[in-house]
Amino acid sequence: EAVLEIKSTGKPQFNQQALGQLNEWIGRGKLNRGKIYRGIFIGNSSIELPPEQREKPFSDSWVKSAKLIPITALTGVTLFEAYQRYKNRMLDVAEFWSAIFSTDGVLTSKMF
Repeated sequence: EAVLEIKSTGKPQFNQQALGQLNEWIGRGKLNRGKIYRGIFIGNSSIELPPEQREKPFSDSWVKSAKLIPITALTGVTLFEAYQRYKNRMLDVAEFWSAIFSTDGVLTSKMF
């Protein structure tokens, strides 16, 4: 099971605060339900720019925090690439979900 956060920003990168709510939900799951949920963060930065012009949305410190929590982060572009592969019957769905639940930090389409 997982908790999901979807965010966008006009800034080139997400700041540490972007992890706050998701980390809180993970903590509540442990405290209130005795469950450890996988955090999944889907983010789009520099939303005014076309995807091919966007820089790295997650700073090194952000990725380090995501790995420590642990959270799987991916961009909307990565999710869209997975959807396109699924639609074209080229996505191994089990492999995709395995990558989501086993990646601490940033997931790229090369990982599934």
